[in-house]
Amino acid sequence: MTTKLKKSGKYKKFVNIIYILFYFFLVVGIVAMSTLLFNKYYYITFYIDGQSMYPTLNSQGTETLPAKRKDFGIVDEHRSAVNKIKRFDIVTTYYPGDYDGNGELLENAEKKIKRAIGLPGETISTDGREIYINGTILKLLYTPGTGSLAYTAPTSLQDDEYFLIGDNWGHSSDSTNPGNGPIKKEWITGVFIATEGTCILEINEEGKKIATDFKYHWPIFYKR
Repeated sequence: MTTKLKKSGKYKKFVNIIYILFYFFLVVGIVAMSTLLFNKYYYITFYIDGQSMYPTLNSQGTETLPAKRKDFGIVDEHRSAVNKIKRFDIVTTYYPGDYDGNGELLENAEKKIKRAIGLPGETISTDGREIYINGTILKLLYTPGTGSLAYTAPTSLQDDEYFLIGDNWGHSSDSTNPGNGPIKKEWITGVFIATEGTCILEINEEGKKIATDFKYHWPIFYKR
């Protein structure tokens, strides 16, 4: 009788462990699936080509030797996100040259990814390794590349304008270039939320970029 009780107790303990493991993996699976679906239908996947945001993005390469593998992540393209852009947010955008004379987006226009530095209503200027906001040196909350910023005369931003700068100073086409200048809010398409992994970008027969060989990592989120 005692032996049967012992066996029965061990059996129940074993069954309880199985149930715990089952529910644990069930919850993990549901969370993982929900996250994938949320990312797919709520956010936009963005592939980062180029080194203009080095060393923050595509840091597996260098300024002079771009990496073969590129970072990719998710972008919130809801206007509610764009309406709440704060300093140091990473955003995706088009440039003035991406539009024709009628203000229509050109067919071959590609989104750029930069960091919001100057905000509407501010006066911004740059000089070598310093950025000035309303005449005061800006304390950076990120690590830029080793290059130098081009000189930018004090520029007053309108209520709908942002001054965008790539993290790879001196190696980025951004608002410091006279041909771009301040970027209008309507040209900004979204806010970059997090990187999710790396991939290889290739050009297909139609001349379009396609992403292959995905390698995922734990998401790296950028504070807003």
